[in-house]
Amino acid sequence: MNHSFNVEVAKEYGVDCAIVLEHLSFWIKKNEANGKHFYDGRYWTYNSIKAFSELFPYWSESQIRRILIKLENNNLILTGNFNRAGYDMTKWYAVNDSLILRNRQMDLMKSSNGFDEIVKPIPDINTYINTDITSDIGLEKPIDIDWSALVLFFNKETGKNARVVNEKTKKQFRARLKEGYTKDDIVKAIKNCFNDPFHKENPHHLTLEFISRPDKFEKYANYKAKVVRLPEDWYNRELTLEQREMLSPQQLESWKRNKLKTEMEGGKLRPIER
Repeated sequence: MNHSFNVEVAKEYGVDCAIVLEHLSFWIKKNEANGKHFYDGRYWTYNSIKAFSELFPYWSESQIRRILIKLENNNLILTGNFNRAGYDMTKWYAVNDSLILRNRQMDLMKSSNGFDEIVKPIPDINTYINTDITSDIGLEKPIDIDWSALVLFFNKETGKNARVVNEKTKKQFRARLKEGYTKDDIVKAIKNCFNDPFHKENPHHLTLEFISRPDKFEKYANYKAKVVRLPEDWYNRELTLEQREMLSPQQLESWKRNKLKTEMEGGKLRPIER
């Protein structure tokens, strides 16, 4: 694949910013030509950090985050969220209209002199591989998280009835994003924390404030759940909480009766195989 850039942008902001900006501009123009993704008076494109890293394999994900931060902080791009699902925080990008106008003026000036330093990009790969739920980055300016959407997602995932996100929790989540975590990591942390056996039995610990703490967030954002299997002879086995949750209500009731009967007769169910 070939990547190209506007030389004037590269001189002022660096080659890395110029390459990403040219890439975004290409897909925004493509969407404009197809009449797609028109919101708030302009055309947009969207992508995840993971997808960007596939498009630009010579950069790490952290480098891509820094480039996008630089583009936004220099007002070269605008960001938004136009996802249909309230909990979907995938980030959308538009190029600043004033920059487009300035580049067009530069094109005309250079063309009149017989020079054109702007090379049109060859489409690399289809960027509509955005399957990540959320891919956002921390910014140096205040980070806008849709707190209402976050509360709705938290309640839906955990069955709780949280109402608001307090200022302490907001500050901690913003700090996590500035550390390089994404909004996708927030979603994973909530899901993994809820599915932790400890929190299944102690749900009162499960709050947004708890999850936003540095040590807890790191633990649950990177948590890998173990595979839980139900033994064939589950009826006569001691079962973990996760295994009991795999039973139907009728099976669970039968297992409890058998366990009680066995213990009343002085016996014990067979231990779980480790």
